[in-house]
Amino acid sequence: MAYKSRSKRASESAGEIRDVAIQLRGLIEDVDPEKSTDEKKEEIIDEANNLIQRVDDAEIEALKEEICSWRDNMEGTNLENTSKYQEVSECADMLEDIEIDNGEIEDLSDIESRADDFDEAADSLEEVMFPGMY
Repeated sequence: MAYKSRSKRASESAGEIRDVAIQLRGLIEDVDPEKSTDEKKEEIIDEANNLIQRVDDAEIEALKEEICSWRDNMEGTNLENTSKYQEVSECADMLEDIEIDNGEIEDLSDIESRADDFDEAADSLEEVMFPGMY
């Protein structure tokens, strides 16, 4: 497997999350909840839940682990008072604030909200500034 920078890994994850958000919105784009049958609603909800389950936050968790470990290893040393520590700490904080909710939804009205949550997570991930080694 070829090496990928942290920024590249984060960007790819954000793109995958954003793709799911777009697909979720596509499911409800032409649906009128008042006119749709219960069977059609259930079909859309099932499809939405299948899309939501495709969102894999393993890469985000790996990035969090790497950066938090780096920060933790700097704590209690002379490096704790450096600009590098500040950069690493800010990056770790930003990653820790990103949450991916891939639990099931139960209603059509939840689809748009979940798509918004995914967009917000993707935006946050794209805003993370990963520090260089030196």
